[in-house]
Amino acid sequence: MTGPSRSTQAGEGRDIPASWFTPSIHTSYFQIFAKTLEERSLPVPRTPAGQPRLLPVIDFLPSFDAISAVTQPLTGIEVGLAIPGAAHGPMGLAALSSPTIGDAMKAVVRYVPVRNGLFSYRYVEDEKLAVIELTPRLKLREYERFLQYATAVAILNIFKAISETITLKDGFIHFPWRAPADIRMSQSALSRCLHFDKPTLCIGFPVEITRRASQTADAYLHRLTSMAGEEELTKIAGNFAARIRQLINAEAPNWPTLEDVASRLAISKRTLSRRLSTEKVVYQDLIDEARGELACWYLRQTSLPIGEIVERTGFSEMSNFSRCFKRLQGISPREYRNHFRSNSSA
Repeated sequence: MTGPSRSTQAGEGRDIPASWFTPSIHTSYFQIFAKTLEERSLPVPRTPAGQPRLLPVIDFLPSFDAISAVTQPLTGIEVGLAIPGAAHGPMGLAALSSPTIGDAMKAVVRYVPVRNGLFSYRYVEDEKLAVIELTPRLKLREYERFLQYATAVAILNIFKAISETITLKDGFIHFPWRAPADIRMSQSALSRCLHFDKPTLCIGFPVEITRRASQTADAYLHRLTSMAGEEELTKIAGNFAARIRQLINAEAPNWPTLEDVASRLAISKRTLSRRLSTEKVVYQDLIDEARGELACWYLRQTSLPIGEIVERTGFSEMSNFSRCFKRLQGISPREYRNHFRSNSSA
């Protein structure tokens, strides 16, 4: 049986946007989500294996669904507040050590791609205001408002660490939708920073504020973290494994062989293997990750028999599927499905 493409109807259940398989959210945020779920006594998804890296949105969907991101998008504010500046890696540290608030804003825009690829970021300044504009790069669909709340508040949280007084008095976040009727802000100081019915999603300050010296400025640390940020940007631009992941997912479920990928890239199979090896990645692991991500989607979002899911994800037989799935998720496919069914009915 031929399975669905990423952008077509996934048989039973919702269609899967191709962009949800694009590496976009760093593993450091996975830990923040896990802590938030644990504090709410909710099931904590298995931490992705491997080195810290950008993960596709689909890897975060169990966490989003566990926290009711679709029906309660305002939980994004709680998640954003839970992310400390240091969790943003070079982006957060470069901003915190910048000489002025304005320089910190520019550092965020410069280095945010190493942690969050969900949005495009732009620094804009006029005579009165300086803002960071956020424009979605992916089709976030029903998770859009949750992720916009979480991302914008997390960025504001960086400036709150620089100067809480300035941030909560003069900073603002503009949201391009009406204020939700059920908004309840226990953080009364933060609530005055949130403004609705605005043209664009943005975080900003009056220009005179951005010219003030930062209370956390550190020239030496800023130089080091900026260098680290530039190195990370270079890695992302030249990340061969990420490029291969995108190519693999575009072909799903007709998973390409190593030879197929090498041919598409006009390089030899040996060169392809060597370049992946330099990034400590094995091609078969990329295939298994892609199959596992698609299998998790079917198990959570559909009632398809597991045997049919095996066929749709391209495994040769049930035993291979079960063995690979348990290695990636720590539990069997049936246990995984039952886990999410019981959680959704609770």
